[in-house]
Amino acid sequence: MGAVYRHTAERRKKYAIERDATYGGLVDHLDTRLTGAGEHGFIVMDGNGTGDAYYAAHRGLKLNARNLIEDPFFVAAHRSAWVQMADLVAWTTYQGLQQHQGKRFAWGWYDEYLRGCDVNGGPLEV
Repeated sequence: MGAVYRHTAERRKKYAIERDATYGGLVDHLDTRLTGAGEHGFIVMDGNGTGDAYYAAHRGLKLNARNLIEDPFFVAAHRSAWVQMADLVAWTTYQGLQQHQGKRFAWGWYDEYLRGCDVNGGPLEV
């Protein structure tokens, strides 16, 4: 289990650029980890595949050296317990980082339940 993040104050179109760059950082990080371990993998994510930036991040990897194979595989969260778990990890990590007053009850969940399982030792800024 792991999580990545990026701080930004951007909104609308500029926010989309930051979001896409964050996903690109995740793809690079995962490909590097897989390469170091001598393994291959692929990403399964919530959605319908209409976001072009997801494909661009994968296509940016060098074909002859990449260990993160294929474009992301999209599946609706309600059809996959794995995607639901990933959504919960992302939401819990976000609450720990953002610390919105209305979600105070969840601020410590990441540290209490997830940090010990995080392969990066904590949320990784990309």
